Amino acid sequence: MKKKSFLGVLLLASTFSLVGCNNGTSSTTTTTPPATTTPSTPSVPEDPLAALWTDYDTYTIEELIDMMTSTASKDRYYVKAEIVEVSNPTYGQMTIKDSTGELLVYGTYGADGVDRYPTLEEKPVAGDYVLLYGTIQMYKDTPEIYSGWIIDFQSNAEPFDPSDYEEMTLKEARSAKKDALIKTTGTVAAITNASGIVPNGVLLVDDNASMYVYDDAFASSVKVGNTVEICGTKDYYIAQNESSNAEKWGYIGSNQLTDIHLLSNDKEEKALDLSWAEEISVKDLVETPASEDITGLVYKSTAVIHKDSKPGYVNYYINDLDNSTGSYVYTQANGADFEWLDPYDGKICTVYYTALNAKSTDTGTVWRFLPVQVEEDKDFAFAQDDAAQFVLDYYAVSQFDTVYQADPKMEVLTSAPENNLIDLSGVTLSYASSDEKVAWFTSEEGKTIFHIDASVTKEATITITANNGNHKSATATVKITAQAKPVFENLITVKQAIESEVGTEVVVDGIVGPSLVNKTGFYLIDDTGTIAVQVASETELDGLAIGQTVTLSGTRDLKKDEGENVGGQINIRNATIEYNEFGNVPYPTNAFITGKTIADVLALDTNDSKHTTEVYVIEDVTVTGESTQYSDNYYLTQGEDSLRLYCSNAKSQYGWLKDYIDKTIDVTLAPCQWNSRTPYACCVLSITDGEGNTIYNELNFD
Repeated sequence: MKKKSFLGVLLLASTFSLVGCNNGTSSTTTTTPPATTTPSTPSVPEDPLAALWTDYDTYTIEELIDMMTSTASKDRYYVKAEIVEVSNPTYGQMTIKDSTGELLVYGTYGADGVDRYPTLEEKPVAGDYVLLYGTIQMYKDTPEIYSGWIIDFQSNAEPFDPSDYEEMTLKEARSAKKDALIKTTGTVAAITNASGIVPNGVLLVDDNASMYVYDDAFASSVKVGNTVEICGTKDYYIAQNESSNAEKWGYIGSNQLTDIHLLSNDKEEKALDLSWAEEISVKDLVETPASEDITGLVYKSTAVIHKDSKPGYVNYYINDLDNSTGSYVYTQANGADFEWLDPYDGKICTVYYTALNAKSTDTGTVWRFLPVQVEEDKDFAFAQDDAAQFVLDYYAVSQFDTVYQADPKMEVLTSAPENNLIDLSGVTLSYASSDEKVAWFTSEEGKTIFHIDASVTKEATITITANNGNHKSATATVKITAQAKPVFENLITVKQAIESEVGTEVVVDGIVGPSLVNKTGFYLIDDTGTIAVQVASETELDGLAIGQTVTLSGTRDLKKDEGENVGGQINIRNATIEYNEFGNVPYPTNAFITGKTIADVLALDTNDSKHTTEVYVIEDVTVTGESTQYSDNYYLTQGEDSLRLYCSNAKSQYGWLKDYIDKTIDVTLAPCQWNSRTPYACCVLSITDGEGNTIYNELNFD
């Protein structure tokens, strides 16, 4: 074999980037056109690989593919190419290209064939030129180099000078402007992972702050406890498809550093000092506005770890001591990267964690957590002097809305709900109103019922008192407004809303019908028709229930993806409940379509959006289910015809149908076109079983 040539290429520092910091371009040779009127001949760019590794017998990618079989070759072959991307730094999986094509490299090692890619002191990244020596195979119709040894590489990085970066503490870096070049030092506190448990970022901490660093190659080269010095670029990351919603709620993005150059790594795995972390309740952190720049900051809470495992997904939650208030742990690996939390499931723990980022939707934002350290608090004892205040904060105050437009006739708590984590059994609740002509409480059949008079608009203050025997008591106040029904101009029917132009602001009266699925909202129904309603915020659903009479405002919309023969979903978007008369009346069904079959629904023209405002009543239907490792679906079957229900997780969203699988029922359903579906998928509004019992879809309602 020929000996390896020495290129004399020295890297100034190990360079890491999500897409590679090496954005250098190949040089080209151009021919200066003669100063005549004769047309010049365009120059052909030189192949930058042509002059490299000329003393090796190399093959082109096209030649390697032509030689491949389904069995890995015993011989190794040389190939020189440019790295397109390093898709898995843990194994050195990459895509390479030359002038003849592209090729997957399953895994890479050093020139000795022993040290894997992430352990190499110097390693090529995207944009670099590399000389590989590897075995080849055709794996499931995909050509690949199975095992590639990195014999040599030439960096294509843009010049990097650490003096261009301003040295800062992590606290200072957090406050720096976007795109600032920053040099900083910290200890790796946690490593985040993409799908396949591939490291893609780390949380760095120092003596008084913390910050997220997003860079897959860097994350693959460090371990928790390593103290590193890095250079990077300040960024605030927001997913592109969430940017408009993030702006709506004032969320500026995940505070982080990217495009990392690793200057040093002590490679020690020292214990973390998180004594500086602010102690906070999970409830207070969850309720922190998205406009506050808290991402990447470590907090300390007494909390409960909750694992939610269902077919197709696994989620972990960090909850408060009511075991309800909290948020989910951010995973891109279906929970597999947080299996270390399993021993803490259901236990009260001391948790160090951060809000890594926020998910932004039409209806609000949700902080997504990253746990850093978790330790079971075996000595935890809930103080009974705190019980009264806890019941007020977590259960009692949240019963009340700020505005009432009709008498809610609402039963209120007189004792604490059951809590299997802490003892609240001795707490009792009582209520008083500052103006009993506006708001008052009655005792009816042993229950305490809250009333208001909405004939005039007036305020009252509700005082809630929590007692716990000889232990400390607590009080809280809630200001409520009884609001007389206003006169709405331009009030229209559901049918008129359906017929309005896209983008028209509408005010509509109707009855709250069953829930939407995969969207935050419900169907609004009156004598003239049915329309899907997406609310502006999840808080619009507070206290809302099927059968209530409401007036709402919103924008007549048509949700339409690009696609042939797809008309889109007619809906009212960003809806606000302007007035709620409460009550509980049957929603009208006279506009529903009867006498149809599953075959009729399957045959509907998906290019006609009006079908998404129709509701079909179909008799003698069988519910069937299908489950795989990653997904599950429910179907409505009639003879040989089968219609899929619109959902993202059937067993979660249609769990209420579980008892009716393989049984014959009658069903009301609405065709859906929220995304391109041919034929329509459908949302079930209700079913009626063989005994005449009707069960409604209440997914989005409390």
